[in-house]
Amino acid sequence: MSRLAIDLPGFGCRRLGKPDLATLQAFYEANPDHFELCDDAPPGPDCAWEIFAASAPGHTADEKALIGIFADAALIGAAGLQQDYPVEGVWMLAWFIVDQAWRGRGLGRRLERAVGEAVRRQGGRTLRIAVVDNNRPALAFWPRLGYRTIGHKPWLRGAIEDSVHIMIRELHE
Repeated sequence: MSRLAIDLPGFGCRRLGKPDLATLQAFYEANPDHFELCDDAPPGPDCAWEIFAASAPGHTADEKALIGIFADAALIGAAGLQQDYPVEGVWMLAWFIVDQAWRGRGLGRRLERAVGEAVRRQGGRTLRIAVVDNNRPALAFWPRLGYRTIGHKPWLRGAIEDSVHIMIRELHE
């Protein structure tokens, strides 16, 4: 995963690390809608650390990356990737958030394509996402990029029982 290089012309893209946690936390707090839709609450005070430190079951931090997208020095987008989850060749895309001021300009589409190309170059065959049922904007966005629903799973959001759409997009050469 350390070789993952995302090319997004006109923007800086790099892997985020511990020194970026305050910037990432401020970004999440400035863009709370994802958290409000998924968790029914704004991001908590340790949200960036919790996302940074978490890995999928059976995986290590080396198989995960948080990617930051920058316009000049400002963080305007972030995405998480978990390599080979749930199976080899499938990369889980999570915490895909574009700054509210940059939405509607095609940045999300361009970022997803750049991430997909980087994953394909690393041997990935498929991108996978999980979208909470009540996240209507995401349920409309992802199919426009070629994602298809392959199933639903129950998901507990605090005390709220919900479900997620499991969606994939095959990466082609």
